[in-house]
Amino acid sequence: MNDGSGLKYANHLANSWMRNQEFAKSKGWISGYHVLSNAYPRKGEPDIYLVTIFNDMTTPAEDDMRSKEWLEFNKSTMAKMQAESGERADYRTVGSEVLLMEMLKR
Repeated sequence: MNDGSGLKYANHLANSWMRNQEFAKSKGWISGYHVLSNAYPRKGEPDIYLVTIFNDMTTPAEDDMRSKEWLEFNKSTMAKMQAESGERADYRTVGSEVLLMEMLKR
C-alpha cells in the first residue's frame, strides 16, 4: 500500500469489501472472513491479508450464478466494478492469491 493511503483503503475494506463478504456469508457461499494486518512486513511481503473461508471450490456455472447475484446486490456492472478496482491501483498493489487448505488429523 502506498504511504498515506491506509485510511482510504481501510474505508474501502470496511464499506465495500466487508459488505460483500457479509453478503456471501448470508448466501452460505463462505463461512467467514478476516482482514489481517502484518505489523512487521519484510521486503516483498503484504502488509494486509484479506482472508475468505469456504468449504468447497465452486464450479464455473456456480461462479457465473454468483457473479450475477453480486452484480444485482451491488447494483453495478462488471465494467463499473473493474473500473473501481483499477482506481484502487492508485494506492494499493494486489500481489497474488493464495489457496490454503486446513490439514486435519485423521
